[in-house]
Amino acid sequence: MKISTLIVLLTFIWGALVLSAESTISVTVYNNNLALVREMRTVDVKKGVQEHRFVNVAAQLDPTSVHFRSITDPQALQILEQNFEYDLVGTERLLEKYIDQPVTVNVKEGEAFSGTLLSAQGGDVVLQAQDGSVKILKASALIKIEFPSLPQGLITRPTLVWLLDCQDAGKHESEISYLTGGWNGMLNMWQ
Repeated sequence: MKISTLIVLLTFIWGALVLSAESTISVTVYNNNLALVREMRTVDVKKGVQEHRFVNVAAQLDPTSVHFRSITDPQALQILEQNFEYDLVGTERLLEKYIDQPVTVNVKEGEAFSGTLLSAQGGDVVLQAQDGSVKILKASALIKIEFPSLPQGLITRPTLVWLLDCQDAGKHESEISYLTGGWNGMLNMWQ
């Protein structure tokens, strides 16, 4: 890879990452679709056991590779448990979560249909109305599907959820690192 291509790529990656005044990120790109992300971020915690949501992580993060440590006081802040939430909001996921739930569907002809969602395969929607009748609405006729709320478990950004134990409350300068995939497509784009 040419040096100028690498500089453009790294500039693009840097610009694409969400940065705040309290965070710095470095990315080391390796072969085989792999990168190491290292982030310095301020974590504000209370004393005791608590949940902390670490958002804006890579979607293809390898949860087994996560490393965390408090720079401020390594002995005072420990991760007891970690979960990686990556079930992102999208049309298919919303439809799957709303099977057997009420929805409203608007079609091109201007009609709106409400009922219990029985199926949503291939973009077609099958609804059962309150009177027991069943309607199949073809994907090509759909304009809008309304859901009463966002189902539990769907999120808008990949998130690490930690159960922390903190002995010293306050702001902890912390180092977080992890391996992630998904870099081949971005690298190929610049070659």
